[in-house]
Amino acid sequence: MFSFKPKKTEVVEPKFNQDLEIISQMNQEFALSLDLNETLQTALKVIIQRISAKAANVFLINDKKKLFECIASVGQNYLDEYSIPITDGVMGKSVAQKKCIRVGNVRKDVREIAEFYFDLDNKTNFTTYSVLCAPLIAANECIGVIHCLNKKSENNLFEEEDRNLLETLAAPAAFAIRNAKMAKEMIEQNKTQKEIESLLLAVMLLASIRQTIAYPHSPLE
Repeated sequence: MFSFKPKKTEVVEPKFNQDLEIISQMNQEFALSLDLNETLQTALKVIIQRISAKAANVFLINDKKKLFECIASVGQNYLDEYSIPITDGVMGKSVAQKKCIRVGNVRKDVREIAEFYFDLDNKTNFTTYSVLCAPLIAANECIGVIHCLNKKSENNLFEEEDRNLLETLAAPAAFAIRNAKMAKEMIEQNKTQKEIESLLLAVMLLASIRQTIAYPHSPLE
């Protein structure tokens, strides 16, 4: 007689379920706001908590200046208006390769990376041990990077599992940041358009007043 072994039930890993819940939560929270600053702070808060990072920041690409510009930071100070060339450091490498980069130990990495973080640490009064950097890609366009520093652990070092997780979380964050950025640009454009219309109206009104003063008995056209 043949004996049939029951098929093993596939067990979904709790961490995988947790990550799906976090992504769903991120999407819901992002959908509630098109404010760029609020979206950035939400993204960093969720990612820092899940990755267990000590600090994180978002650098967006300024296409005209060919620079990364820091527009949000948590856990690392003195980065306001901080910018670097888009080819520099782990950030440049992450964008060029369009993948999340992990530097397990900055001090033991190549000289270029070690010197980059030595300079950054001097500016921010922060000591970098390990780095994760994921490109923010939305609609096949890389708009910037999420940059995480130092894991909350005894050795401060990120593992490969952390790299995979940040790469997953970066996707919904990229779309949310892109949408908020577009909304901000549209508001600014509309504001500029209204200012131009108001200026033109003022010029026309001034011209009419001058015409009335110069020719008080002539009808206004």
